[in-house]
Amino acid sequence: MRRYSIEIGGTAYSVSVDEVAADRYNVSFGDGETYDVHVASTDSPAPGAPATTAAPVVVQAPVVRATAAATHGGALRAPLPGSVVSVAVQAGERVTRGQVLVTMETMKMQNPLRAPQDGEIAEVCVQAGQTVAHNDVLVRFKDA
Repeated sequence: MRRYSIEIGGTAYSVSVDEVAADRYNVSFGDGETYDVHVASTDSPAPGAPATTAAPVVVQAPVVRATAAATHGGALRAPLPGSVVSVAVQAGERVTRGQVLVTMETMKMQNPLRAPQDGEIAEVCVQAGQTVAHNDVLVRFKDA
């Protein structure tokens, strides 16, 4: 596993990259959010030439890893800075684990954020079009 410090929109993040296969990686942010990343293609450099770092990358939906806060009446938080595209739930609504709650756009990609648990929504803290920072609360769950 390799650890990096990256900057997105002027904010520094600590990430860990674990190679799963020759073209697949698990990329974990410091808050525990993990993404399955697939390098779509690579160009092999000529012998003796430096390796290219411009290969296109496909990021799959986040790997759901519920944190203690999320599984104990906690909150769904923004995994990266971005903007809210849509909110699919409202306060008082019952949801099931894996159900899409909020869709965010981060780094020009739309990412559905799913419920880490079954439960009831206590509060929706964002609305479509709103800009959020990393770790901002998007949705709060009622205590179990």
